[in-house]
Amino acid sequence: GKMGLNMTACLLSRIFDADITEWDHADIKAINPGLNVADGYPIYVGRRVLGSSSTYSITHYLHAQCPKSDKEPKGWPEDKKASKIDWNPATNACDGSSAMTKCIENNEGAIGYIDAAHGIEAGLNEIRLKNGDGVFLTSAEAGDAGVQAAATDLSALPASADGDFSKVAYYNEPGANTWPISLVSYVYIRKDLSFIESPARRTLLKAFATALFDPDYIGLCDRYGHIPVPKEVRDISLAGLKLLDMGDGKEWTFEKDTMPGHGQDDYIISQKRKSFTLYEADRLADDIAPMAEDVRQLKLELASMKSQGVYSNAGGVKSASLAWGLGALVGITILAL
Repeated sequence: GKMGLNMTACLLSRIFDADITEWDHADIKAINPGLNVADGYPIYVGRRVLGSSSTYSITHYLHAQCPKSDKEPKGWPEDKKASKIDWNPATNACDGSSAMTKCIENNEGAIGYIDAAHGIEAGLNEIRLKNGDGVFLTSAEAGDAGVQAAATDLSALPASADGDFSKVAYYNEPGANTWPISLVSYVYIRKDLSFIESPARRTLLKAFATALFDPDYIGLCDRYGHIPVPKEVRDISLAGLKLLDMGDGKEWTFEKDTMPGHGQDDYIISQKRKSFTLYEADRLADDIAPMAEDVRQLKLELASMKSQGVYSNAGGVKSASLAWGLGALVGITILAL
């Protein structure tokens, strides 16, 4: 329905562990009084196969919010929280984000898990998950603010970037609009970069890591569901980059405003200069020009053959040559797009 399907961590635990196998189950209908499905309408559970960060996230969330215990015997078990687990055989293998999308799209009564941005981009219907304040909402309804709100409790953060981040998790944090499964992506970099022979590559690695905290760069990733981390996390991370032993490599500079006479120098990463996409488009255009001339010549030959009355006799050769010319042009057009 328009209001969506309400779910809790404990209900999801039972569904993903094949304890609840039908959508008209009394416990599902108890929090979805308007749910109207046929009696015994089966649930198709899609899950990943190989090691997956999505599996790691969902299983840790389920155990954190609904652990198996004497009080909750059907909660999520301790031994099933990992990037790869032994799933109930009644579930269905859908490995990879694309395969998971197809599993959900192509099977009636399907439920699965996928990064929010991928699911929204594919037009899949989200369930409305119960958050820490007892509010049912989707990740789209929570928005960027609801995801960032989950990371306001920074008590588990280490004091330094080379500390222990294993306890940092944002599940069911308080707030009416807070999304209950918010994650932080990590980049691990060795402090001693001497194993990288090129000094320029060492400093380029640092420049890349620095850009992850620059809105002009990380902002390009919002379509994939990545948003900037809180300021405190950013500060710890940038301080951590100062711990890197770069050797004698020259630092890279980001050109955001035009740097006359220097913007195209070495060790400059520029927003103002020609992108590789435009360069590649120009290169492909250069490749098309001689092929277009080949097609023109073929058309002239065809016109000459027609004028000489040999059109039908040369049909096989003519058709094969013309098909090759058009095929090459179509292929280049697709590559250019």
